[in-house]
Amino acid sequence: MNDIIYNAINSLKLSRLSFKRPIIPFVADKNGYIIENLTSSELNHTSHQLTIFKMLFAQQPRIQDHFEISDFRQVYDKIKSGETSQAVFPAKTSTSNKIIDFHTYSLHPTHFCQLSLLPDERILVLLFSDPVFPQIEHYETPVLFYNHSEELSAFNYPFLSLLSPSAKDPSAIFGRHLREFFIDTPQNIEQAFFKKLQPASENQETILDLNKFETTPHTVKINKHNRLEIRNNISDFGLLTWPEELPFQDHQCTIEIIYRSSSGHPPLFLFGNKGFIDTNLLTPDQAGFSIGPDAIGQRILYKRIGYLTAASLPLLENHPENTQTVHLVLGSDFFQYNINEKEVFSFWNRTPFKAQRRFLNIGIRADENIELINAKLYIAAKNAQRTDSPALRFVHMPDRYFDYTFFANPLARQATNTYRGVILHEVTELHKRIDYETRRRSELHRQLDQLTQAPAFLGNSTLLKKTVEHGISMLKTTLPLLIQGETGTGKSTLASYLHSVISAPRKPFVTMDCSTIPHELFESILFGHVRGAFTGAHNDSRGLLENANNGTVYIDEIQNLSLTDQAKLLHVLQEKKISRVGSSDQITLSLRFIISSNEDLKERVKAGTFREDLYYRICGVLLRMPPLRERLEDLPDLCAHFLKSSSRDLGRRIDGLSAECFDLLSAHNWPGNVRELQNVLIHAAIFSTGNIITLSDLQRAMEITPSASTEQIEKGIGRISKKQFTTSLKNNRGQVIKVAKELGVTRHTVYYNLKRFGLILSDFR
Repeated sequence: MNDIIYNAINSLKLSRLSFKRPIIPFVADKNGYIIENLTSSELNHTSHQLTIFKMLFAQQPRIQDHFEISDFRQVYDKIKSGETSQAVFPAKTSTSNKIIDFHTYSLHPTHFCQLSLLPDERILVLLFSDPVFPQIEHYETPVLFYNHSEELSAFNYPFLSLLSPSAKDPSAIFGRHLREFFIDTPQNIEQAFFKKLQPASENQETILDLNKFETTPHTVKINKHNRLEIRNNISDFGLLTWPEELPFQDHQCTIEIIYRSSSGHPPLFLFGNKGFIDTNLLTPDQAGFSIGPDAIGQRILYKRIGYLTAASLPLLENHPENTQTVHLVLGSDFFQYNINEKEVFSFWNRTPFKAQRRFLNIGIRADENIELINAKLYIAAKNAQRTDSPALRFVHMPDRYFDYTFFANPLARQATNTYRGVILHEVTELHKRIDYETRRRSELHRQLDQLTQAPAFLGNSTLLKKTVEHGISMLKTTLPLLIQGETGTGKSTLASYLHSVISAPRKPFVTMDCSTIPHELFESILFGHVRGAFTGAHNDSRGLLENANNGTVYIDEIQNLSLTDQAKLLHVLQEKKISRVGSSDQITLSLRFIISSNEDLKERVKAGTFREDLYYRICGVLLRMPPLRERLEDLPDLCAHFLKSSSRDLGRRIDGLSAECFDLLSAHNWPGNVRELQNVLIHAAIFSTGNIITLSDLQRAMEITPSASTEQIEKGIGRISKKQFTTSLKNNRGQVIKVAKELGVTRHTVYYNLKRFGLILSDFR
């Protein structure tokens, strides 16, 4: 019996009635009562489905109580006698607002049942679910339906479970607008996209020669006005075909058709094969897709391989014999249908339209007369740009992202409804990864700019030289290097420089910015993952450490790692082996680690926020990066470099700073170090109007009052001669503090005069 029922169901799946909709089978007796004493051998899960049916419709359900069957026995007799092999009955209106399928809710259910006779004279009942919902492979996928006003009309339980607790009553959320649930609705996202379409007037125009159109058997002639007149005398659909393929996969195309028709219906555009090449096609658009009116000209439909995907609102009243203009703007995954300069339908699915060939066919209905007045094609240089973030986000959980796919009722051959369906796919992890990679790319570009536009190191101060020399000397070991220093002192520049000294030019240098890595993605980013390791892991991926193999890993701001992630990093430092997420295979690495922190890690260890064992593992070689205020003699070199860079960026010549500016720079404490100096000089270069940055330009950049600056300047700039300055240097053996005290100036002024007179401190020590 089990095989008989399954064979009956499978045979019906091939009929026009099923259209891939979910089917719930039951068996009834001759009087229409559902038979409860079914055995599990007859049909899997029948008892569970029967329980659902009883719960929804009645305690002792009868088919005729819930479907429009006036006399069940009479229907039974007709089927038995062979007058009909099966019968179909729609649901009664009392089923509205009910659960109509497994955890599926709808405002307007339209159930119907199909009856067939089994060999033992029992009745096989196939209960079809709401035709709004197609068969979804996984019922845990959130699905919703809404009308053209974006009011919720149907949804399933997984969607309901995503809503906030205050919105989980199914009957209370029907008819509510999608903006109550989503930050950005699909309609808003579409509107933002279509605003980017290029006007046809700005694109390359091509006049389509009416004589070149190819036709299926019609009566065709060119009239005295040089217009193409077509009369479709055949009883089926006819096509008018342009012989060349359209490049809408790579370019935005606009098709303009000026016409007059006997029905007043706008044209139907079909894209795919060239005319009716395949005579076995069930629909003209089975080889591609179609955009145009339904059979009665009431709505514009978009269909793919015979199934409706989207439908417009009802059109305005048709005007037969009036001249009308249709514009179809078409891209690889979008279209906009305009009639007489008014948009009537637009659609953006964010997945390419499937058509193996891209021929344009204009549909001509049976017994229709059409006069084609003019046809034009406009081709843009490229397709419209996608929106930056087209995913949906719920109002109550904005940190979760959902991609979405549109679909519509596959039964609706004539747009019996105007509902649009959306299947949600969570892509939160993908968005986090994209966000991380975007920030990482920006950082890599910044590092590339540093390496290509600046010398390896700027400055000749004693403190800086000692730090660099100590770092180079320790490169002979394989110990990790720990660089500690304030923010903006140039730790990353030092790390890059040390890598270039010890490594071949093509050896990788990979930066790991600990402040930007989400905790939940730490292992995937650092170690990589294999396909299927987690949701969204569609391919194998190498991690940062594997990408840096045989080179250098620079771990920036290590103090930002959590204790859990610190333990994982410690294991890598000890073993020099990793395993990708989702795999047990170990990968041996050859790496040099350079690590930086803008905090004292010893204090972090005492506070319990940094692992002691990790600290002693990474501090084998400790380098201290001196702040700018302790190496002010590097100011001239740094200023020259940053002004040269600003000159290039601004596109004008900047020769340098005026003499009084250096005393002002030397008097500053520079809490932001070299990075702050760079920012000040960039702003000063913007404020300047000449080739030399003046004191007032610098004051604006540093937000210092003129009186304070003047007082500082009067302490020695210009009044110290070279002889007086040289004598003081000799007497004090080049000790800057003593020279400044003797001359009554700041030590910053001493450094400026060294540069001014071309003197070197080491010559006096």
